[in-house]
Amino acid sequence: MVNRDRQNRLKILRSVPDSVSLVPEQPQNLVISMAPPPSDPSNQDVIRRQKKGAPIKFLVPLIYAPVLPLIRLSLRHKPVLRDRLFTAVLAGAFAHGFYLVTDIYDAESK
Repeated sequence: MVNRDRQNRLKILRSVPDSVSLVPEQPQNLVISMAPPPSDPSNQDVIRRQKKGAPIKFLVPLIYAPVLPLIRLSLRHKPVLRDRLFTAVLAGAFAHGFYLVTDIYDAESK
């Protein structure tokens, strides 16, 4: 079985013309065009510092996601307050999600 597979591979390799390279060629003259260096006075207005990491608006769900079950568990004996607070936090979560989605669509339309 192993010999058959090896023979099939060899047949395939022999059938490939010599002009076809099986190894991708490395580019010889690769020119990468990037923004001019910061010392260029014509681009001083355009240079901005890029933030590293995720924006805080995308990390907010990590805060309110565990808060929802904690509200349900901790206010078990005060059902009116529990339901109102849970509804308010849930409405805030949906409003935040709606803001994120409309912000994305607004950025795409520009």
